[in-house]
Amino acid sequence: MKRRRDELYRHDIDFPLSMSICPVCGTSVSKEDIGIHVEDHFTQPSTSDESNGLGCLEDDRAKQSCLEGQAVVTGTEFIPFSTSDWDDHIFGHTLEGDNISSNSTGNSILTTFQQQQQEQYDVPPLVYSQNDQALAQELEKQEMERLENQPCEWDDHMLAQALESEQRREFEEQRKQEEEEYKKLQAMYGMSSSSGYATQYSRQLEKDVSRNKTSVGDYYARKAEMLKILMTDNDSGESCTRGIIPQLHHRYDMGVSGTKSSWLAIDTDHYASTVGDAGWGCGYRNLQMLISSLLKMDIYKPVMLNGFDKQGAEQLGCKLVNTRKWIGATEIAALFRSLQIRAKIIDFHQATGCDGTHPEMFSWIKRYFSCSVNSSVLPMGSSVLRQTSVPPLYLQHQGHSRLVIGIEEHSGKDGGLYLLLFDPSHSAKQMQGLVEDIQSSSSGLRHLRRSLKQMRCKQYQIVYVDGIMEPTEMEQGKILDSLRVP
Repeated sequence: MKRRRDELYRHDIDFPLSMSICPVCGTSVSKEDIGIHVEDHFTQPSTSDESNGLGCLEDDRAKQSCLEGQAVVTGTEFIPFSTSDWDDHIFGHTLEGDNISSNSTGNSILTTFQQQQQEQYDVPPLVYSQNDQALAQELEKQEMERLENQPCEWDDHMLAQALESEQRREFEEQRKQEEEEYKKLQAMYGMSSSSGYATQYSRQLEKDVSRNKTSVGDYYARKAEMLKILMTDNDSGESCTRGIIPQLHHRYDMGVSGTKSSWLAIDTDHYASTVGDAGWGCGYRNLQMLISSLLKMDIYKPVMLNGFDKQGAEQLGCKLVNTRKWIGATEIAALFRSLQIRAKIIDFHQATGCDGTHPEMFSWIKRYFSCSVNSSVLPMGSSVLRQTSVPPLYLQHQGHSRLVIGIEEHSGKDGGLYLLLFDPSHSAKQMQGLVEDIQSSSSGLRHLRRSLKQMRCKQYQIVYVDGIMEPTEMEQGKILDSLRVP
């Protein structure tokens, strides 16, 4: 160890082995004279700076100065070093200097590397925050500053932001459009309004008074009549036209030009929409017509039950009274089933002919009436009319519904099938004029006829009544289904 230490010392200090360096003045002195040389320095007056230069703090009793020579001065006392102790002392300072130099070099290299990285990537020094959100904001700000100084990456960043903003804008526009369409559908089908027949009737009467179409006295009289009808649940009959089917029998008996055969349902009353349900009441009026025909048949006896078509009831908010909500084929079928009347739905979900026509539906309607012909009531010698014993058909399509009371089969160049329809949009006055026209000529039938080309809605639904439900059918009948054709 001693030999290794001497080698390191000789390597670091390029002096002869017989020489030493004075720790006070730095001159070369032989080892034999170094002690006397250092002692000479301390026997002469010296400043505190000279006595403390290269010193170390050691004892609590006094300030000791390490002179890196052969002595340590404590107060005025001089303690000489031996030659071997002096070598060890010098070697310790050498290692300490190497350590300091090494640490300084390492720190310098680290600082230089950090500066090079900062200059190469232009990254500002990170300032960490104790709060995660604040730190995230600082990092985002620093990233934005970095991107601004690098045009290529900044352009990509701006493009990504523009695309994201465009997607958000399109999504928001689509959402608003869907909400507007939904509100329009709600308004169309009466789902957004809590007003019903009475409210709409009163408002129309008020408009008639303001336009001088009716007097104030008539306003109160008609309003009182309307309230009386609502309280007693008895229709006044002002929108009802009776006796149309018997008049059609008479007309067919007399002959109708171009008609090869015709089939009619049992006697059915026509109910027209009024000012109180104009625009939304066609389903209810068709229901009235269909019930009017069933009331003429002894087989149908109403028995009120609950729980039918729960899904449809939920869609309508489980409420129809005092509303303007539209009803359709499913509500009609659910009502009849609740009365223990077997009602079925036929769904003609797509066109089966050219130009969007529905010849399959026309053929089905013909089979419905022709298969129920009551031969005992056929007029003597008649080859045109085929009286049936079936009720009319409820026909639903987009935005409107009508009642099929019969069908005609024509011959000649205009050959084909024609539906005979009761339309609630025809007023009681129009229907009364129709009865008068039928009595005088067959031209009045044009108000009831609809050809194949005139029936070109995308979809149609038909509800037909088929007897009384058995007790075992009642529970299953609460779930509505339909037969799709084709």
